[in-house]
Amino acid sequence: METQEFTDYQRKQIADKGYASDIWKKGNLVKIDNRKTYVGTVAKVVRGRDDVKGDDPNGLDAVAIKDEKTKTIRIIFQGSKGRKDWRDNDILLVLKAAAKIKGPTGQLRAAAGFTKKVFDENKGYSIEIYGHSLGSMDGQYAIASLDAEQTTRLKGAWLYEGPNMYRILNRAEKEQVNMCRNKINNYLDPRDLASFGYSTRQYAVGSVFWVDSIRTGGKNTKDRIVNQHMWGGYQFTKDGKLILTTLSIKEGEENILDMLKQDASHWIKTRKALSESQSIYVDSMQASAVVRAIDSRMDSLEFKAQALKKKVLAEMDREWDNVIKSLSETLGGYLSHDEIEQGLSSAGCTKESLIGGFKAEIEKLEESMEHECQEIYNIGSQVESGITRLVDEDEDLARQFNNYNSGGIDSDILSWKANRK
Repeated sequence: METQEFTDYQRKQIADKGYASDIWKKGNLVKIDNRKTYVGTVAKVVRGRDDVKGDDPNGLDAVAIKDEKTKTIRIIFQGSKGRKDWRDNDILLVLKAAAKIKGPTGQLRAAAGFTKKVFDENKGYSIEIYGHSLGSMDGQYAIASLDAEQTTRLKGAWLYEGPNMYRILNRAEKEQVNMCRNKINNYLDPRDLASFGYSTRQYAVGSVFWVDSIRTGGKNTKDRIVNQHMWGGYQFTKDGKLILTTLSIKEGEENILDMLKQDASHWIKTRKALSESQSIYVDSMQASAVVRAIDSRMDSLEFKAQALKKKVLAEMDREWDNVIKSLSETLGGYLSHDEIEQGLSSAGCTKESLIGGFKAEIEKLEESMEHECQEIYNIGSQVESGITRLVDEDEDLARQFNNYNSGGIDSDILSWKANRK
C-alpha cells in the first residue's frame, strides 16, 4: 500500500476544496496544485445548504473522498454558505459557547452521524478530517463523537478558523477529544474575528496552532474581515510549510510534554517503575517534541530572512531612484534621469554594481544560514529514523506510540509499520 504525505499548504488546499463546485458529485476526481496532485475520488456526499437540492435539513454540506492507493478517506466539511448555516448554527453555537451551554446544534449532530457512517462503511481505511470556519466546528464535534475503535483509525484532522467547541461538549466528549488531541491540528489566525474561545490551550479541541499572519487588504472593512478569515493572512515557506508564531511553537512542545508527564505518572502509579519500552517511549517523545519545535523555528527563521532580503533590496532600489530624482532636481532638470545614470556609470557607479554588491553579501549570509538549518534538519531526521527503528523492533513500544494517538511523527511511524505487515 502506498503512502501520501501532504505539505501544510496542500492540506489547506484540501480544506478549501469544501467551497469548490466540482466535488459534489460521486465519482468526481479531486485534485489540488492546479490539478497536478491527486487527493481522491468522491465517494459520499451530503448537501443541505440553501438553494441546493439536498438531503440534510440542518444545512450540512460534507463530502467523503476515497484514495484507494493509500486506503484513506478524506472528509471535508464546508464552511458557512447560507442562512441555515448562520441562523441555525453559527450564531447559536457562538452564544452557546459564550454561555457554556452544553449540547450541539442539528448540523453538528448531522456531521457526527455522517462521519460515523463513513467509518462504518469503510472498514480498513484510515480517516482524515478537514474543515474551515463552520466546517471546523463540524469537524470538532464529529471527532468528539467517535468511539475507541474509530479513534484508532483517525489519521488526523486539519481544522481552520473555527471557534472553540470545547465548551459545548459533555464530559465524555471532552475526554474523547483530549485522548486524541495530538491528532487534531487546529489552526487559527489571531487577526481573524472567528478565532475566539482559545484563551487556555488545555480547554480546546485539538492542538492549537496560532498562525504568524499578515494583515490582509480589501476595498472596505467587510472585504478585509472576509479576506482575513479565508486564509488571507497565512504565510507559507517555499516548500509549503506554514509559518507559526513563536508562542504557538512553544505551546506545541509543551502540549506533548504535558501528556508525557500524565502518561509517566499513570504508569508509575500502576507499576511503580517504567518498563524499558516505556522509558524509551518517554525519551523518544521528548526528543520528538524538541525536534518539532526547532524545525518550526528554523522554518520561521528562513522565511523571515527571505522576506527581509526582498524588503532590503526593494528599499535600495527605491533609494537609487530617489537619488537620481534628487540629482535631476538639483541640476534644474537640464539632464534626464537616463543621462544622469550614464554619467554615474562612466565614473564606475551603477545601480547594478551598488545593489549587486549588497545582494551578493546578503546571499552569502543566506547560504550560510540555509546550510546551518539543513544541518539541524538532518539531526532531526536522524532522531526520527532512530525512533522508527526502535518502534519496528519493539511491539510494546509500538503500542505506547499507538496509545499516545499522535498525528505527527509517531503516527506516521505506526502507519508505516502497519503497512509493512
